[in-house]
Amino acid sequence: MNRRIDIKLFDFPTKEEMLPLFKKSPLYEYNLKQEVFEREDLDIYEQVLNYSPIMRDRVNLLNSKIFQINLSYAYVSYYFQRGIPDDFDSLKHITNEQATSRVHFQHHTDSFFQRAFTTLDLLARLLFDYFGLEANPERNGTDITFKGVLYMLPQREKKLFRKLVSVKKSKEFKIASDVRNDIIHNNPPYRMHIREEVINGVKFTKSVYFSSEKLMKIMNDFLWSIKKIFEIVKNYISNKKRNSMQLANAIKN
Repeated sequence: MNRRIDIKLFDFPTKEEMLPLFKKSPLYEYNLKQEVFEREDLDIYEQVLNYSPIMRDRVNLLNSKIFQINLSYAYVSYYFQRGIPDDFDSLKHITNEQATSRVHFQHHTDSFFQRAFTTLDLLARLLFDYFGLEANPERNGTDITFKGVLYMLPQREKKLFRKLVSVKKSKEFKIASDVRNDIIHNNPPYRMHIREEVINGVKFTKSVYFSSEKLMKIMNDFLWSIKKIFEIVKNYISNKKRNSMQLANAIKN
């Protein structure tokens, strides 16, 4: 006989429970400054009427997304620490409280990955406009996404491209990208399922399942990757501006 599980849909943490978890995010209180993306090579009309207002709006939106990522991370941390059974035998004897924590954990995990990659896409839009990049439909498409803009960067900024691509190719970034794609397009990894794969021409199936502990580590590592990307961009542009100013002063003198 099947046992009824009662999920508490509105079982939320208190402010006192959330704040310490919110502060544990690697991106806690992190903001990108508008000054980073200011351009001095535009005429006054383009600067005032077009570029600057759009840039400021996008920076504000990006910082808002960073806050939302931190909020999602705090929620998944809260439900994770309440205890979520991860092995198959434990799931057969799951309690109502554990089932409630598991459902909320999965919901906020979905939100975390979608918001995190949206934040990178917003950063990409800022880079696209700041460096005056041009999309090449035949090579990298026309979508202004993090991946698309990354491979447009060699047009103007090869050093920045090499720095960012090293993060994108890291195992921490790659597994986070795989999780995000599975959540949106396939079976989310927190749901045990069968996946078909082909290796060396041989087709086989395997069981796929990520425990809540593994997902927590993936999310934490990915937050550090995002922070590293932000820092690379901020430092690269700041150094580029400083070098340009020093060169200009040297020419004047």
